Amino acid sequence: MEEKNNKQIKVKLTTIIVLILIVAIIIVGIIFVTLHKNRANSAYNTKLPNGFIPKKIEQCTNYQLLGGIKYSVGSAEEAVNYIKTSYEEYDAKNSELLKLELVDDEDFYYSVFKSYKSNYNDVTYNHTYIFFKRDIIDIDNEKINLNNISDKDKIKTIFNTYNYVYQFENRSYKIEKSNIKENKDKYVYTIYFYEIGYGDWGLSDRITYYKQNILINKKDGTYTFEDKEKIDEFDGNYNPGLDLMIY
Repeated sequence: MEEKNNKQIKVKLTTIIVLILIVAIIIVGIIFVTLHKNRANSAYNTKLPNGFIPKKIEQCTNYQLLGGIKYSVGSAEEAVNYIKTSYEEYDAKNSELLKLELVDDEDFYYSVFKSYKSNYNDVTYNHTYIFFKRDIIDIDNEKINLNNISDKDKIKTIFNTYNYVYQFENRSYKIEKSNIKENKDKYVYTIYFYEIGYGDWGLSDRITYYKQNILINKKDGTYTFEDKEKIDEFDGNYNPGLDLMIY
């Protein structure tokens, strides 16, 4: 009788242990899936940190960026004339120019304001265009001149802006953050970002998290881009196949 009771107790204990293990596995699975989903969502929803680039540049629309920010100029006059020439060529016949002026002369860029009224609908359109100063950021030759700049926060903002501009139209590239450190002979600028490889039907997106260093020589302002370093890689959203989309 006692032996029978012992067997029953062992069976119950074994059953309880198995149930506990099953519950633990389910909980761990739920946690893993939740963390994975949160990590993917974090990548998709990444937004620029506050103050990452000058506010005026961040507020530009895509059209304004294409019209100005990817163009470097040698002077404020050249910036204003560029917009004036563009207006006269494309919009002057169908609108009235109300205002065209330089509104900002910042450390490494100019901003030009244009206001015009359409002859078709009497609507007034206002645009601000950003132009880099060629002696600091030369867009055409993809060069940055830091020879006369020793303020590390200013250097950080310049490289932040440079990365932002060149990836502006790339929806697969998500900047997370950056920092800059200083030692005896150089600055080390580091940017962290996600690259999203969008999957075909029936496949998941693939998300890779990188960091990249740029080494800036204090003496002469020359800089070197190091190879980007992979920190993490994981699946993103699943893209249903055509069969699932049909049904």
